[in-house]
Amino acid sequence: MRVFLVLLYLYASYVIAQSKNETFDFELYKNLGKNADIYRHQYLKTDGCILYKISFDKEEGGYIEESLPSPSFITRRKDYYPNGKIKSIKHFIGENVLIGKSVYYNKKGVKRIVDEDKKFKKIKYPYILQFLEKKGHINLKTGKGRIVDIRGTNYFGFELLYVEKMNMWEAIIKDGYPEDKCLEKYIELAKKEKQKKEEDSHLIVCTYRNCDLHYFIDAISGKQISKQEYAKRYRAAFGEEDERFDYIFTEP
Repeated sequence: MRVFLVLLYLYASYVIAQSKNETFDFELYKNLGKNADIYRHQYLKTDGCILYKISFDKEEGGYIEESLPSPSFITRRKDYYPNGKIKSIKHFIGENVLIGKSVYYNKKGVKRIVDEDKKFKKIKYPYILQFLEKKGHINLKTGKGRIVDIRGTNYFGFELLYVEKMNMWEAIIKDGYPEDKCLEKYIELAKKEKQKKEEDSHLIVCTYRNCDLHYFIDAISGKQISKQEYAKRYRAAFGEEDERFDYIFTEP
């Protein structure tokens, strides 16, 4: 029941009628455009959304990326034609996963709607959000965990991937792996590279270096799956090993 209520809440947060007459906010871009990165996850718009990226090119058109008002964990991207008219409106969860209804307009303003939720199996994104809340990484009521400060820079608190070919979700908590254990892991990985030249070893170790924490969740049962099971599914889906495997850190 709670999953259903969370789903309703999320839909209420972002299913808002959009006008085909909407145009790019040139005034906002004029004020912030060249300094958009400075305002990353910080500039509060009058509609309660938080702007984190805005761009416009007279040949290609423009776009705005923003977080919906707290406590929603949904982000929205609007693309615009070179004349400033709206081209598409899409909503994401966990940075990468398209959700809800995506709306596309042709140059005449004719609307086409795509139901992004059709691709999900039994386990949908509200379940994953609740999973992360139970693990203590986010709070669905307050919005805690939407944005995190990592060494002085603001980032989204987590990333989600829905891998249909592997029948699973992957949740990545930014900088969520214990720092001391993370250092131990990288020392261990560096030792594994000792047969290579020192400079090559350094580059290999640093290519995927981070202290992110990974969770894998089955898309049908909702059960958390192990790193070893992840490796099996990866091989079955793509016919090769995941080159990042040693650099994927799961719960200690």
